[in-house]
Amino acid sequence: MHHLKKKLPKNLRFMEPGWWVVHLTGMAISGVLMYLAWREEKDLEF
Repeated sequence: MHHLKKKLPKNLRFMEPGWWVVHLTGMAISGVLMYLAWREEKDLEF
């Protein structure tokens, strides 16, 4: 991994952590929305 990162330009290496933050934030938001939808469906069944 380290030798691959050294070949990347500085701006790409700088952006890499930011992309992980965006990706994890998107996963968290979608997970919360799925949980809320599942909870509402569960409440409607009862």
